[in-house]
Amino acid sequence: MSSKFLIFAGARTGSVTLSHCVKHTIIEPGQDWSKVIIDEPFTQPLKLPEPWRQYIIDKCAGLNIDLEDGSRGKHVINRTSISQLYKLLDIIYCDHVGIKHIYNQNYMWFNHALLDYAAYNGIKIIHLHRDNIYDTILSGFMAQQEGIWSTHTDEKRQVVDNHIYKPIDLQLFCNRVRAEQKHYRGHVRYIALKNIDTMKIVYEEFLGSDMSLDERVSIFTKALNYIGYEYIDNIPAVLDVLHPKTKQHTDTHYDKIPNIKEIYDWVERQDYNK
Repeated sequence: MSSKFLIFAGARTGSVTLSHCVKHTIIEPGQDWSKVIIDEPFTQPLKLPEPWRQYIIDKCAGLNIDLEDGSRGKHVINRTSISQLYKLLDIIYCDHVGIKHIYNQNYMWFNHALLDYAAYNGIKIIHLHRDNIYDTILSGFMAQQEGIWSTHTDEKRQVVDNHIYKPIDLQLFCNRVRAEQKHYRGHVRYIALKNIDTMKIVYEEFLGSDMSLDERVSIFTKALNYIGYEYIDNIPAVLDVLHPKTKQHTDTHYDKIPNIKEIYDWVERQDYNK
C-alpha cells in the first residue's frame, strides 16, 4: 500500500535526482507531476516557480503568515509557530503525496517539528545524507557559481563542463562545513531520541562515482518499496538521470578551482586531527 512521504535531505545529497525519479514512476498517465510532489516549499518559498510560489503565499496568508514580509521568504517561514506549520502541512499533504525538503536553510526546531509531524501521521521519511561533508560543501559552492543545481540535460552538462571557477573563500568554506556537521548531527540525535522510523540513503552508496547504473536503480527500487510503490523497468526519464554520466562534479571540475589545493590542505588537517 502506497504512503505519503517526506524526502528529508541535506543540500547536494541527491534529493533532486530522487524526487525526479519518484515523480516519473508514481504518476498516472496524463497526470501532472507537480500535483504529486512539491519540492522545497519551506527553504526558498519566494523563489519557487509558479504556481507553487503563489500557492504557498496563498496558503500561508490564510494562516496569517505574510511571506512577502522581508527580503527572503524563508525567514518568515522560520518564524511560524508549530501549529501554523502543521496546518500548512495538512493543506499540502491533502493535495500531494510527497514533499522534498532541504533542511539547511531552516531552523533546527522547524526541521524537528517537520519530522515529528511525519512520524505522528504515518508519513514515510527518506533521509538523504552525504558522508563526505567536504564534497557536499564544495559542490554547493561550485553549483552556486555555475547557476546549475543538477545536470539532467545536455545543455546544463555543457554549462558545468565549460565553467571557469573563481577561488572559494576558505573561511566561508570552513564555516559551512561546521554548520552542516552541526545540522546533520543534531538531526541524527533527534531521530534516534524520538525513535523515528526512516530509510537512510547515503549519497556515496546511491550516486557515488563508483556506483553503476544497476546499483543506482537497485537503491531507487528499495526507496520506492519503502514508500509503497513498485519500480517499473526501463523508464527513460528515470534511467537517464540515474546514469553515472549525470554526476555534476568530478575531480576534473574540482581541479579547475584556483585555490583547490588550499581547500584540500585544510580538509587533510581536519581528518588528521580526528
